[in-house]
Amino acid sequence: MINIIRSINYSTRKNLAVFIAIIAMIGLPVLMVGMVLGTSLTDMDGAEYYIKAISEAFFIVVFASLTLSCIPSYGDAGDRTLNYEIMAGHGRSRIFLARMISGLFWGVIILAVLYYYPLVLFGCIGGWYKGVSIQDVVCRVLLSLLPMFRISAFAIMMSSLFRSAGKGIGFSFLAFELGSMLREVIVGLMNLKDHEMPWFMGMLNIAELHHIGNCREYVIDGEKVTVYETAIPPYLLWSTVIASLVLGTIYLTVAYIDFKKRDRD
Repeated sequence: MINIIRSINYSTRKNLAVFIAIIAMIGLPVLMVGMVLGTSLTDMDGAEYYIKAISEAFFIVVFASLTLSCIPSYGDAGDRTLNYEIMAGHGRSRIFLARMISGLFWGVIILAVLYYYPLVLFGCIGGWYKGVSIQDVVCRVLLSLLPMFRISAFAIMMSSLFRSAGKGIGFSFLAFELGSMLREVIVGLMNLKDHEMPWFMGMLNIAELHHIGNCREYVIDGEKVTVYETAIPPYLLWSTVIASLVLGTIYLTVAYIDFKKRDRD
């Protein structure tokens, strides 16, 4: 199984779509700070980037998440690599596990590094604004790994069902768009507030985790400081944990069953 994972990771590093996704994520801070906020990179600190920019880059993050999940798990569906793995004596369960681990590694761990490295970068350049609790931000970042797992698991399932990484990316993005529209309809019909039902879509869950809407002004050491309420609300914490783990497990179970069934056929 280790050899399969190594082979998958090697081919993933050589994939053009993965390369584009990584470059897009690396260039995200320049895009967000320069074009959206109109601020110089040297004038930005870590807390300001977190408050103003980190939840705004939906399209790029969704594209990168789906790409980094689908390509490692089913990027070789068009050739006979899977057959060679079976002929080499690897069990179907081990093959699926290797592909699942690779997909989750790229779709969760690598994505998280690419998504959150600007916090460290701008923290080193401009420091950290004292009105934003760095401990709470770290908790929010760590908690966001769960909806990332959920999104990655969904993308792996779609790639398995359609037997193609490209179709997995396309249909996963379509499902995200349809789910977002459905959520807006439900929120409107039930007269809910815009931030309610954060668990309904994984990507919206991440955005809600990083949305800081409330703040208060205090005078600290003779200086007026805007203090942001960064503590995670209990409903957001538990809904994120439960929805991510339950749905992520269901998606991977469906992908496993489909993988085993298709191989028998």
